[in-house]
Amino acid sequence: MARDYRMEHIDRLTRGRASGAKIGSRAVGHHLHKFEREIYERALKKGYLDIDERSRTNLTNVWMKVCVVKKWPCVVLVKSSDRQSATVFLEQKEVYGGDISAAKKYARELVNKK
Repeated sequence: MARDYRMEHIDRLTRGRASGAKIGSRAVGHHLHKFEREIYERALKKGYLDIDERSRTNLTNVWMKVCVVKKWPCVVLVKSSDRQSATVFLEQKEVYGGDISAAKKYARELVNKK
């Protein structure tokens, strides 16, 4: 079953290894670089992913799998390149757009509803 996997499987994917649970795909990036791993670790603590527009999709791909395993709402905050505004996505749908501080507050509210 595709949804029957654990954090260990996701960790293997982020390190560029086979998951062992037949999740992931060579066509979809999951490997994280060192600086991306730091962002990922912060997201695990906050409960939502905080990235900017130029971030690789690998972080988002991994985050969606984490949310499935942990049964969390998939909340992603994407900062604009000028760092003046941000957009919040819930389950890949845009739910908020505005200044960064308000967007972070909104993301935290979504996470606290879980």
